[in-house]
Amino acid sequence: MRRFAALFAVLAVGCGVDPLPEPPAPAPQLLGDFDGGVCSACDGQASVSGASGSVVDADSVWAVNLDREAPPVVVPVASDGSFGLFLPAIEGDEIRIQARRDDLRSTPLDLVMLVAGGVDEAPRPLSDCFVLPLELAFADTAIGGLTAGSVRIEHGCAAPLQVDAVVLRAPSSDFSVSVPTLPIVLAPGEFLDVAIDFSPPGAGLREEVLLIEVSQPEVDRRPITLFGRAP
Repeated sequence: MRRFAALFAVLAVGCGVDPLPEPPAPAPQLLGDFDGGVCSACDGQASVSGASGSVVDADSVWAVNLDREAPPVVVPVASDGSFGLFLPAIEGDEIRIQARRDDLRSTPLDLVMLVAGGVDEAPRPLSDCFVLPLELAFADTAIGGLTAGSVRIEHGCAAPLQVDAVVLRAPSSDFSVSVPTLPIVLAPGEFLDVAIDFSPPGAGLREEVLLIEVSQPEVDRRPITLFGRAP
């Protein structure tokens, strides 16, 4: 009887030492209730803010003007989940914001600065048939190394899609984009692959925004945040 008890104790020790896996960390979120406005007396500066509870599980908010080459702005999130930032912008400019914590990122949100004041979600006229990723992540790449990536432009619209421009929001030494001669018209079911190379000249997180502009069957523009890290 004692031998069976000893054997059970050994089996229990051998089978019970594995720790339970930790649950995944919660992703940052943007929950809405945003405001802003253009300050005419501030030399082309605009504000974007989020009320209490508008940001969850994040310690900063990143923002960039998709219509200007100015660098992104990063501000801390207050303990109540609110934030406020200033960046160069005028009425009609489109601002991309994102909540972040360490390497975790929320889904980006695109806001347009309204002429009458305030902000609204940026219009996407072809959202029901022309869908692109909001972000493209590259694997960690050594300084001076190169990682190749691509974005496929395709659509399910009933009418042909005319692609007029595929450009970086601002010049970048980190990313290079290769596309055929534009404009190009894609019939339903056709696609266009855009080659993107990531070659960081310095360490740390590197990022920029790729803009894809179309004019048919309606005028639309889609931003894709490109990012990678050089250890």
